[in-house]
Amino acid sequence: MGEPVYFKIANELRKGIFEGKFNPGDLMPSENELASSFNSSRVTTRKSLGILENEGLIAAWHGKGYFVQTPEHNKYTMYFEEHNPAFKSKIQKVTVVKPTDEVKNALSLKEGQKVVLIRRIVLNDDIPVACDEKYIPYNRGDPLVETEIQYADFPEIVAAKSSPFAIQTDMEIGFEVASANLSVALSCRQEEPLLVTYRYIINHYGIKVGFEKMYMRKAYGRLRAHSGYSFVGKRK
Repeated sequence: MGEPVYFKIANELRKGIFEGKFNPGDLMPSENELASSFNSSRVTTRKSLGILENEGLIAAWHGKGYFVQTPEHNKYTMYFEEHNPAFKSKIQKVTVVKPTDEVKNALSLKEGQKVVLIRRIVLNDDIPVACDEKYIPYNRGDPLVETEIQYADFPEIVAAKSSPFAIQTDMEIGFEVASANLSVALSCRQEEPLLVTYRYIINHYGIKVGFEKMYMRKAYGRLRAHSGYSFVGKRK
């Protein structure tokens, strides 16, 4: 069974954009023009243009049509794997603690409110290479069981009792030097530079429901980012 006609049209238009037939700011052919060129319906060509719009290649201007977008090569999509399959990990601690000022501010906690701390160590050949600390506002009567969170990603832990579509994640990247406690946990020298990711889990009401700091030594790997577009259609 062949691919749908609107995919074929989208592939041809995408190819035209990537090969310079259509340049940033150019008006794309109308739905009627495309329907005539490809012997299809306006509904089909509208789907094709919708695909390119979702990919960020074109944008609709009401009453005018679709225009080719200017690529934003200075903006990147970051790829972050919490669990690198090449390394082992183990939960070191799950406990209720009084939050530091940093955690209190990150989660906008009320005075006196406590948090659940989940600390995990990542190992490469039994050598600690990363440590993450997850913080979730503590609600009495709603305990977390260690066996349930051993292999779960942070958003899954936070959204365990809600729809996975009801949360989003914001991330920041920075660096800190290893404190005395971290130097013990990571078997590194005190004040060794560490790459740190800060993650904020936000529910659909805009409330921060989780905060994580992940400390990474050089041996853990690198974060990856992508800018630009890829030709995702079929080549001929």
